[in-house]
Amino acid sequence: VIMFIYNLFIFFATRDLSYLYYILYIGFYIIFQAILNGLAFQYLWPDSVWWANQSLPVFIFCTVFMGMAFGRSFLNAAMHAPLLNRLYMILFAATILGAIVSLFVPYYYIIIIAIGVCFPAVTLIFSNGVAALLKGQRSARFFLLAWITFLTGIILYALKSFGVIPTNAVTTNAIQVGAGVEVVLLSLALADRINELSRNLSNRVDELNEARAVIEKSERRYRDLIEGDDDYIFMLDENWRIQGGNRAIRKLLGFLRKDVLSMDFRDLLYKHPEREDFNRVLVSDKLNELEATGNSVQFYADFRQKHVMEPRELHVSLQFIAHEDRREVLGRMSDPAEDTLVRFLDSETQVYDMNNYLHNVELLGQRLTDHLRKYLDAGELMGVKNCLREILINAVEHGNLNISFDEKTRATEQGNYLHFIQERQNDPRYRDRRVRVEYTLDAHRVGFRITDEGAGFDWRDRVQEQARQAHRDRLMHGRGIMMTRAIFDEVQYNDRGNQVVLIKYFRDPAALPEQARRPFRADLPVGDELK
Repeated sequence: VIMFIYNLFIFFATRDLSYLYYILYIGFYIIFQAILNGLAFQYLWPDSVWWANQSLPVFIFCTVFMGMAFGRSFLNAAMHAPLLNRLYMILFAATILGAIVSLFVPYYYIIIIAIGVCFPAVTLIFSNGVAALLKGQRSARFFLLAWITFLTGIILYALKSFGVIPTNAVTTNAIQVGAGVEVVLLSLALADRINELSRNLSNRVDELNEARAVIEKSERRYRDLIEGDDDYIFMLDENWRIQGGNRAIRKLLGFLRKDVLSMDFRDLLYKHPEREDFNRVLVSDKLNELEATGNSVQFYADFRQKHVMEPRELHVSLQFIAHEDRREVLGRMSDPAEDTLVRFLDSETQVYDMNNYLHNVELLGQRLTDHLRKYLDAGELMGVKNCLREILINAVEHGNLNISFDEKTRATEQGNYLHFIQERQNDPRYRDRRVRVEYTLDAHRVGFRITDEGAGFDWRDRVQEQARQAHRDRLMHGRGIMMTRAIFDEVQYNDRGNQVVLIKYFRDPAALPEQARRPFRADLPVGDELK
């Protein structure tokens, strides 16, 4: 009874089913012993002779059932001994059926059946204990010792009953003594199991603490690497809003991290007051490409600065990464890589044939101005790059794609500019056209000749018309020619209007050698002008 109450409290504390099965096993066994000794009839049901006769086999079946349930749970037969687990299921069904049948079958027959079920049940439990011990289960030692003690008591009692050994206090009470010792040993087995679980838990906690220390060290190292990076490393959600980043943005653009948190990435772009917002169009095109293909994208763009009212050109790379059940965008923003060989450059001449995709305008503009850092300050370089970009855009849109000024204005106002230009790019009449860019650079000047395959235009009248209309309507596009004349020293159009030559001197032309002052001619390759 004491062990019953003790293990009942442990069950309430641990919620381990093994303890529940064990206390039920003890409870049924106590009642079985009370019936066997006549105490149950004397104190529990003195007025029920029929139940007094039938109760013994019923509680034999119940005790056997709970003993098997405890052994199966304690030794985890379902996991470690699947074959024995199936035998448990068969004997469970047999004991339940036997307990029910005990109420209807005469005592003489059912008691034989009950005793007959006990032997395979005890054999199964014992076999399960041996198998568990062979597999290294520490608590199986106490379990086996408990059942051996109980079986020894049963054997002694049986031998006494058959007259094989003499009747005395030991043999008469062998079952009770064996059962009592069994209860104590099984309690020790459960206690040892708790100790083993505690040791395992302690080991797991130590391992987890070590793993956590390693993870924390890795996180600190990763954080130091990220925070110490000169590039701005950031995360975007699928709506292109900034979810976080390192502190390098302060060095690059002057913003604090909290300033840009949850900001649309495109709101960091610089808005040029003299021309349409090609910056945003280019970046939106790249974001659409990233979303459509899932492949990483790279581009250059002008970004606004917090404390300086000037754009800063930065290189950006974006790629999707999987994060739990959603996708996020990992980005890196950095200063454009400088060509360390540019200081050795004496002169170069190149020719490009470009298709009509606007993102190539940005790439080509970057390539054509990379080496000008050696000769121009940041302001002049930005001016050349912006003007070159405008001329290339005009060559694509108004030249090769035959987009009129009014068509572009209308598409821009309606917000479907990208869709409109994509239709023209796929139009069989225009899709195979190319923009030819001839470029030459030496220590005195840089020259570009840009030729499209469009019908051309009357550039003299258009300059005056665009100046009036742009001033009147305050439109951002249509100002490329005026901007170009302000930045470049020479701007020459051919008669057809589909070719322009741009020259920028690095010093006062009057101070240059006569060879360097020779004007470019529209009918000769640019490189030939320097010969």
